[in-house]
Order: sequence, then C-alpha cells, then structure tokens
Amino acid sequence: MKKMAARDFEDIMQCIIPPLEGLFPKFNKILLDLWFDMAHWHCLAKLRMHSSSTVTLLKEQTSELGRTTRQFAKDTEDIDTYETPREERIRQKRDGKAAEGGRKRKRLNIETPKFHAVGYYYWLVTRVGTTDSVSTQIVSLAFTF
Repeated sequence: MKKMAARDFEDIMQCIIPPLEGLFPKFNKILLDLWFDMAHWHCLAKLRMHSSSTVTLLKEQTSELGRTTRQFAKDTEDIDTYETPREERIRQKRDGKAAEGGRKRKRLNIETPKFHAVGYYYWLVTRVGTTDSVSTQIVSLAFTF
C-alpha cells in the first residue's frame, strides 16, 4: 500500500467500516462513528452541485466530524504509538543524527492548519463553488521557482 492516490483512500473509506467493527473493542463505537462521519462528510464535500439544503447538511456534518475527531483524539491519547522504522530513518537522515533514543512517540495531531481548514469548507463552497470548478494549480505554479 505504498504511494496511494486519493482515489485509493476513497475506495478504502467506502468499504472499511465492516472490517473495523469489533477490531478494537475498547474503541469500537468512537472508531465506527469517526469513519462514518468521515465518509458522510466526504460524500457531501464531493458533490458537484449543491443546494442550500446540501450546504446546510455539509455545515452540520463538518461540526459533527470535528466533534467526533476531537473525541477520538482524546480517547486514544494514552495509546503508545510510534513512528515507523522508515519515518525514523528519514528523520535521522534529515536531522543528521544517529539513533538517539530510537523511534519517537506519535499521536494524532489535530492542531494543524489542514485540519482547521476543514471547518471552512462549506463556506468556500458557497463563495467559490464546488471543488470541480476550482483548481490549486495556479497557486502551486506561483510558488515554484
């Protein structure tokens, strides 16, 4: 599962709920709620045409996705998760250091600009239009020197 495209993640999202059910009994409810909310939000966000009712649904689902994600982050913050060996090698190569302390502990970080921007997606749809009508190519090209 290396170098997956966005369509691959979408395919996984559409069929992952049944295999997840019961996989982590302690987190079963929050995990299933999170995946359902992600799939529901993605479905609404990907619409090529919106009406006032679908934008309202998207706004409500965005709030629900935020609540569920924050709850998931809180419920799972005590789980010991670590960077993969590959991530460790890349970090060490980047920092120019040998194995100091081994792999770093990782946690779900929802305090990022990308996560924060999800909350404005419904607003952008009402101002700019759906995602199939806009492109980031111009902005991307402007910052390539």
